[in-house]
Amino acid sequence: MVKYLHLSFFLLLTTVLVGCSSSRFFDQQSSELTIKKESGISFLLNLTDLTTEELQAHCLSLPKNTDITLVSLLHCNNELLRREDLNPSLRDDMIATYNEALFSLIVTDQQQNDPTKRVILKYADPVSFTLSEQMLALDTRIKPDFFGELGIPIVINRDNDQKEANIYYPLEGIFQDATIVVDQVKQHGTTFEISLNIHANDETASINLGANEYQLKHSPGSAYLALLEEANIDDFNWMGFVSPSQAEKRRGVFSIGAISKQKIPLIMIHGLNSDPLIWRHLTMALLNEPELMSRYQIWHIYYPSGPPPFYTARRTRDDLRSMLQEIDNPQLSDNAVIIGHSMGGIIAKLVATKSNLRLWDATFNIPPAELLTPDNDTIKDIFIFDPVFKKSTVFFLDTPFKGSEVANSAVGYIGDFLVSLPSEFTDSFKNLIERVGPDVITKKMQPFLLDNGPNSVEVLRPGHPLMDTLYDIPLAGDSYAIIGSNGELKCEDSITCSSISDGVVSYDSANYSGAKERVIVPSSHNSFQSEEAIDFILIKLEFEVH
Repeated sequence: MVKYLHLSFFLLLTTVLVGCSSSRFFDQQSSELTIKKESGISFLLNLTDLTTEELQAHCLSLPKNTDITLVSLLHCNNELLRREDLNPSLRDDMIATYNEALFSLIVTDQQQNDPTKRVILKYADPVSFTLSEQMLALDTRIKPDFFGELGIPIVINRDNDQKEANIYYPLEGIFQDATIVVDQVKQHGTTFEISLNIHANDETASINLGANEYQLKHSPGSAYLALLEEANIDDFNWMGFVSPSQAEKRRGVFSIGAISKQKIPLIMIHGLNSDPLIWRHLTMALLNEPELMSRYQIWHIYYPSGPPPFYTARRTRDDLRSMLQEIDNPQLSDNAVIIGHSMGGIIAKLVATKSNLRLWDATFNIPPAELLTPDNDTIKDIFIFDPVFKKSTVFFLDTPFKGSEVANSAVGYIGDFLVSLPSEFTDSFKNLIERVGPDVITKKMQPFLLDNGPNSVEVLRPGHPLMDTLYDIPLAGDSYAIIGSNGELKCEDSITCSSISDGVVSYDSANYSGAKERVIVPSSHNSFQSEEAIDFILIKLEFEVH
């Protein structure tokens, strides 16, 4: 009971450690169409015998106000776009007319449940979909862009059965960017049938009509926006902190978009009492950059944040290696970009670092070969490990390399009291100490391990021995430090820099000495949504990271 009485106080800590996530991200707009239902007798013309010039004149003469005339218009444009001698000056107009007619017919078909309708849309692979152009982002910063030229962009959503590679997609569902295009138009008596194909897309999706190639109009960001709308991973923030075992079912690495065997993994790791939704602004910014998305695939990580980052990093390395094994391309482990916020930055470094025996020696007085049995792999992998990727470029956002004084405050101690660590973690240390005794643990680490292991709050207090040791272990790659400030954005010397803080992490703690470059951005410990931080990351990815 006392634990939950302290809940209201600890919310002060959670407010500053994580940005708020909205539960609703877009409105689905209905299109106001004034398409009349035509009752007269109509016929589709045989267009193959017309010259291209004659066909152009015919297409331009067709009205757009009835269902049947739209069919005729689509039939005409579909034929015209196949012609090799299509006038380049009219090409874009014909594409626009094709898209307009097809969009109107699809919307009309969705809005009407009329058994007597004369226009039948027949999908080669019927699926449930959302029209991307009807998705209105409530936050302009997560507004998806559109690319390509021909067709109607849609989002396909299917349930995630969690089988095979699907375990590496969000549990909320698998959302896919796709495009509807016309296959052919036929007439059966007074009924018109339009056969439609749905093409699942990547950033270079195209289609051939005759000898002409067209880039499919598509919107990868719309698929992500649809995922955001369905996401409930943020429901596990608090649970993952105070009762991590209950949030364990949501742990994992999750691909945003199709998993690729060639693209460089770009991995985002959230912080304490947080979730992958914090990355929505950065993720959408990346999805709206086709050149970057031709090189990178985005993976989000979720983990319960109550246990210490050294334990979480061990689990995260295992998850990433399992995913790489599933993808089955050894070269994919050559290079990665890892972006971590707050405690997620600590985990990012632990994913991108070769520890040798430095963390082990900071914890134990005797070598691992003399201490461990085959049953102690869990403990060994926490302290002794190799980087997951041969080379990683790491962006550290608001990362408390030297701890945070908030963890030393009253709310920090309340948070410490609330955390219930998973038995897998606590039992490992309990069994080890019962077997070999407490003297094998260094004096500096005894206060943290004799009670069967620290939680994340304890590790983030300034002066923790493992954090101090980790700071000096080099990365297997380059890094950049993004430092948040709720005041000044420039400093010239150690005195002025030491006065900078985002309210949770000071400049001195976030200023990783091994960083290739550092930047100060306006932030209240939420640099993940800072426009300046996102622009910095995009520029580095475009021009410096290879």
